[in-house]
Amino acid sequence: MTGRHAKPLIGWPAAVSVIAVCILLMTALVALTSSNQPSVRLVTPSTCSAPAGALTITICGNKWVNGSGKDVVLRGANTEGTQYDCAQSGAGFFDDPTVSGTNFSTEIAAMKAWGINIVRVNLNEECWLGINGVPSTTSAIGQNGYNAYANAMGNYVSALNAAGIYAEVDLHLNAPGTEIIEDEGNDDFQNPMPESNSITFWASVAKYFASNHAVIFGVFNEPFPVNYNSDGDTAAGWGCDLNGCTVNDCTDSTGNCSGTYAGVGMKTLIDTIRSVDKTTPLLVGGPDFAGDMDDWLATFYPGGVSIDPDNLLAASVHIYFPSGNSPCSVTTNVTSSCPSPDAGPITQVAAKTPVLIDELADFSCSGNESTTSSLTPFLKTIDYVDSVTGDDIGWVAWAWTTSGCDPNMITSWTTGAPSPMGTAEYCELNLDGVNNGSLTNCKISDVGNPPTTSVLIPSSGATLSGSTTLDASASNASSVEFRLFGGIYGFSGPVICTATPTLYGRLCGWNTSTVPNGSYILVSEAFNSVGSASSSDVSIRVNN
Repeated sequence: MTGRHAKPLIGWPAAVSVIAVCILLMTALVALTSSNQPSVRLVTPSTCSAPAGALTITICGNKWVNGSGKDVVLRGANTEGTQYDCAQSGAGFFDDPTVSGTNFSTEIAAMKAWGINIVRVNLNEECWLGINGVPSTTSAIGQNGYNAYANAMGNYVSALNAAGIYAEVDLHLNAPGTEIIEDEGNDDFQNPMPESNSITFWASVAKYFASNHAVIFGVFNEPFPVNYNSDGDTAAGWGCDLNGCTVNDCTDSTGNCSGTYAGVGMKTLIDTIRSVDKTTPLLVGGPDFAGDMDDWLATFYPGGVSIDPDNLLAASVHIYFPSGNSPCSVTTNVTSSCPSPDAGPITQVAAKTPVLIDELADFSCSGNESTTSSLTPFLKTIDYVDSVTGDDIGWVAWAWTTSGCDPNMITSWTTGAPSPMGTAEYCELNLDGVNNGSLTNCKISDVGNPPTTSVLIPSSGATLSGSTTLDASASNASSVEFRLFGGIYGFSGPVICTATPTLYGRLCGWNTSTVPNGSYILVSEAFNSVGSASSSDVSIRVNN
């Protein structure tokens, strides 16, 4: 998209401090291990695997596979700015103000905190080629023979890869002839098909990234033959997508046209890439802004055979909710989200080759706490299909930006705090989805807002016997547990009961005779819906 769419007992004082620190460290470790690693399903290694390396990816049958032959589950975000800033004088290359030169650490750290493992890096054809009057700060040639923009994008991709994040490098904006596409909302907004400059673009981009096996190529962002306002889901539309045709130069959202140009089809661009690079996986989409899927297999896998001579071709589809903003947003179930009569082409294609929804968003911009959110149920069906069938349906959300209802995933460039819409993706990714799966009912209000708790009963120093009631106060907490440290338990801290919310606090009953007599630390630990935790403790003695 580019503007066109309207988670031994020591002295008591020291013990309390040590235990509190241990609890915090354990909580942090769980969060890090659940969200900072690329998501993989633990399957038997395939006989097919990506090239060797710390971070590599390929296609084996209908799965994304890494260098160990493990299935890779792609979940990520689109960048913003890399496709248009470069064509605007003084705008730099990135929307993110935390990016400075080759330092992308703040942005990438925020992405890693989400558990993102792929970023779609959207490119501008004119900027990469340094043509059609792009600023000199963009076109200046470096020592490696590539210009400043190309090297900035290469540095960004390298930084992502070093952090364990794959990159989809996408031809996002292009223009025929000597046009310059600036995406400033006036003209030269978005063109319906690649053109002759696109052939030169891919010959150069494929050569630049040929040795990087952590990259996927998005061959063309959003085909929309015949023009902006017409239905492209026709034999002519699919034929143009594949082989090219003459298209109207309708470059703004009103559909106003300024002549025609010779649109280049996906087959020509695939062949161009393969003349340089035979190992990078490719993504192609259907007509209607990569929205259609019903004839994808017939077009790109005719007779069950890929048009890619190296058989590394996957499907791209763009889905925007609410229903009506894209073809395959009819329902919030990925198995039936495309129009009838063939409502399930996404899963049909996924049975043959991976599908990547490399633009996914909700223009209502509502979070998963809202009854109007479409993303939460949709993402859950993707996880369900992936886990039950083993098919690979990945998603890359639109977009990693704070810019209003763009739609925007985040509200802070520095922290990556989720927006209301982004919370659906954040929660599904970190908590309910492939990275963890242990927490539910994630709420935007809980992000950056940890719970609090305090032990009310018993008081510190109390001697307990028989059956007793434990009580703790709690705020902003979805659950409270009581744990016991010391004595035979040392620092293991088993849960002795889970508290029930009442008018009098969080209560639970405990039979003290289940533990040996002795001195302990009783801890109440509160959790909110995004996994943040806090604790309170008192010293007690059990004497039965």
